[in-house]
Amino acid sequence: MTRLLAEDLPFLVGAARFTADLDAADAWHVRFVRSPQAHAVLRGIARPAPASMPTGTDGAPSAAILTEADLGYEPYTFFPAVGHPRPLLAGDRVRYVGDPVALVAAADEAAAVDLAEAVELDLEPLAAQLDLWAALEDPDRIVNTIRQQAETDPLAGAALVVQRRCVNPRLSPLPLETSAIVVRPLDGGRGLDVWAACQGVHAVRDDLAAALGLDPAAIRVRAPSVGGGFGARYRPPLEYLTVAAAALRLGRPLRWVEDRTEQLLSQAHGRGHELDVALGVRADGRFTGVRVRGVADAGAYPGQAPLLVEYTRKMAPGPYRMPLVDFEVSSVTTTTAPVGAYRGAGQPEIVTAVETLVDEAARALGLSPAELRRRNPLQPEELPTVTVTGVRYDRADLPAALATVTEKLDSWRAADAVALAGRGPSVRLGYGLACYAQITAVGQLTMGAQLTVRPDGTVVAGAGSHSHGQGHRSTFAHLVGERLGIDPAAIDWVDADTGVIPAGHGTGGSRSAALTGNALHHVAEALLERARRLVADHLEADPADIVVGAGGLAVAGVPASLVGWAAIVALAEQAGLAGPDGMAISLVADPAPSNTPYGAHGCVVAVDTETGGVTVLHHIAVDDCGLRLSPSQVEGQQHGGAVAGIAQALGEQIVYAADGTPLTTTLIDYVVPAASEVPSIDVAGGELAADTNAVGARGIGENGAIAATPAVLNAVADALGVPFVGLPLTPERIWRLADAR
Repeated sequence: MTRLLAEDLPFLVGAARFTADLDAADAWHVRFVRSPQAHAVLRGIARPAPASMPTGTDGAPSAAILTEADLGYEPYTFFPAVGHPRPLLAGDRVRYVGDPVALVAAADEAAAVDLAEAVELDLEPLAAQLDLWAALEDPDRIVNTIRQQAETDPLAGAALVVQRRCVNPRLSPLPLETSAIVVRPLDGGRGLDVWAACQGVHAVRDDLAAALGLDPAAIRVRAPSVGGGFGARYRPPLEYLTVAAAALRLGRPLRWVEDRTEQLLSQAHGRGHELDVALGVRADGRFTGVRVRGVADAGAYPGQAPLLVEYTRKMAPGPYRMPLVDFEVSSVTTTTAPVGAYRGAGQPEIVTAVETLVDEAARALGLSPAELRRRNPLQPEELPTVTVTGVRYDRADLPAALATVTEKLDSWRAADAVALAGRGPSVRLGYGLACYAQITAVGQLTMGAQLTVRPDGTVVAGAGSHSHGQGHRSTFAHLVGERLGIDPAAIDWVDADTGVIPAGHGTGGSRSAALTGNALHHVAEALLERARRLVADHLEADPADIVVGAGGLAVAGVPASLVGWAAIVALAEQAGLAGPDGMAISLVADPAPSNTPYGAHGCVVAVDTETGGVTVLHHIAVDDCGLRLSPSQVEGQQHGGAVAGIAQALGEQIVYAADGTPLTTTLIDYVVPAASEVPSIDVAGGELAADTNAVGARGIGENGAIAATPAVLNAVADALGVPFVGLPLTPERIWRLADAR
């Protein structure tokens, strides 16, 4: 059972304030007019007659309709290395259902909705472009290609080759809170005050500045409570830029709160890979290598997705001795919503493919899936090492994680057989496992951090990360308190405000414990160094003899000499090293290298071959994320990650019709499991400290989303007695697989 964190209570009792809850009575409401067609030439836009436009009590217009021409900004490229310029509103062509064409703003929300519905689009249909493999024949649709050529054929010398087309369908990140933004123009349109649901306020500030030609220093971005991100909010959605541009154009505050259908239509999807993967295995069960050929969906406006394929390549070896990798995957455009990051971002796609092929190979060789894995993992004494794809793996003990999972699966077998004895011959049990290694905190990113000890001895800590469900206040208050000898309850946490924290890269890619923790460690050390000198002078002692005590600093071995933090601040003020607000230290920490968490997951399922229903009975997650700064929060991330992976396996997918019409635009069509459909998750994991940062932490937020999916797939294949099952495990797919037996 995870412990309730200090910041949890407002969410549990409904007291948390989100962007949609902010007092913005003077802001007009925004609605978007979106394309109903996947691909078409935009011939014209018919607006309601001026006489039908709403007016205020003074007769002045209380609504406006803006198009691309009205805004007057150049298209913006979010990821210049691979991204395509995207107009803030579609101009001469629409490229997916949901592409925003016009912005409607009105003082009354209902009026904004009515006006948006009254706008008529003159569209000349063009052919939809959905086939990923056909896109490889059109050079204009290929965004980029990630390649790695092996020195020799990775399948040469294999006694067995297993190969499959492994489809990882599109998913919606589906944060509980939809996108929302409130924008106020400042200083005659030369600045902006912004509140937004996001994963990092600095990214929103910087994209707004670049897209709108403003000085970043003239833009303040803040975030209240945020209901999840999962990668989709790593960079701001296009609509945030459009709302800000419209606020500048109209010279008035605007607010936009996305509805759920808009979110499913237009928020960047995740995954979308189709990979032809071949795994070679020698007669003794050792892997010879892996070959990957495939295509990745970048959507209509390529942005981050083509970059994520690089992580698909990097993690192709998994946690194994994989001597050779031959890889070629191209990203292509389609007339569908853009694709971006989603929990794991490029890594679940390859791990799911390889781990399901490992199970198929084990069955073909007459080995248990656990035994084949036991013959191939990198051993603790071989680490750290650099893989054939160039990733440095730090300390790990995968055999221990695998042993924990297999022991747990074995312990469940007898009880499961008794529990299901009366359910009839159509219900079958299956047991599956999967191993993984992961790369987290990628990108050589700096992180800003600051500490201020107030005159009363309490502390304000802040950093350029952003908590949107990760429990940063508890995690980092504990870290700072431990280093300064201060009760974590006396530490206030500040993030999500560019007016207070000048630099940061937000939260994403499982980086916060490693990068933010590393930055806070260094700023705490700098603060301690200053405080030690002050206390040493005050006590006439050697600074080297000054140690941290409970609530302050003292001479080692002389606890009665303790100088409390309030007194230390007073000493600093006397020395000119503190101001009225206290003693402050801030820095931007050098980038910490990426790190590699690892582990194994196991799953037990009951499959009803008559209905195609799958019930997950048990799941265990063994994840090693290095030293656990907040054990309770780590457990919560293990639970959440595993549920995300199980959800993908059980049927979560974005579906388009052949003409590009999306078929999953509500939570009736886009199916996510309810709490009643997911078992309690058993969690475990070692604590081998990472050697890549000062706090010894690795990522934890995405691990389950990477490993749980193949564990479920392998369990279902075991239950059905088939070599391979693909995603997603819809009842129809299960029923057809069972019927074919």
